[in-house]
Amino acid sequence: MISGQGVIDHPAATRHPPVVYELHYEFQGWLVGDVVESFPPILVTRRLADAIEQERLTGADFDEAVGAHESSPDPITNFRQVVGG
Repeated sequence: MISGQGVIDHPAATRHPPVVYELHYEFQGWLVGDVVESFPPILVTRRLADAIEQERLTGADFDEAVGAHESSPDPITNFRQVVGG
């Protein structure tokens, strides 16, 4: 189970999907895979985001995201948020 919170761009509240800034995700359970699908944000591992940028693929840009896991007080910083392209 995952849950997320962030600041939604209120002037664009009628925009679909909404724009989320300052994303913070809280994970429960085991973290497996390079992509975390949710709505509206999608998270990818820093490794995957770096590979996409290195290959100069288009269609996605990335922003920082902070996560937390129920089993640790330390922040999870190896994810980035996909923010369009």
